[in-house]
Amino acid sequence: NGKNSELHAAMGLCLLPKVPDFISERKILFQQYRDRIGQSVAIMDAPASMEGLQWNYGYLPVLLKDTQELNKLNDALAKEGIFARKYFAPSLNILPFYGKFHACPVSEYIADRVLCLPFYVGMTMDEFDHIASAINSTLES
Repeated sequence: NGKNSELHAAMGLCLLPKVPDFISERKILFQQYRDRIGQSVAIMDAPASMEGLQWNYGYLPVLLKDTQELNKLNDALAKEGIFARKYFAPSLNILPFYGKFHACPVSEYIADRVLCLPFYVGMTMDEFDHIASAINSTLES
């Protein structure tokens, strides 16, 4: 089950006042990624939301032109010691425990082309520069 211990709850309560600062830092980092790699890859933006809702910048998904480009980039990043994730793959509708298959062509198409880049509070500019350079050099070659 998903119950947390008292220690986890205490840590969460200590960090809760810092959440706005974390989101602000992630928003800045998101923009740095957009400025630095936006020509090499499509950065998936915040989903359209209801008025008054704010995006928390929880992930940094990029949309690549096809599965081959995704694999090429993921392999190149791994060789540089950079851990990216195929976080939204596979498309949930193709998992066998759902029983009868129902086609979801948009989800299937996107799931095979999305890679989530490293994106966390406390990322240094050296780390960011290393990641951005690896992405740009891989996709420009």
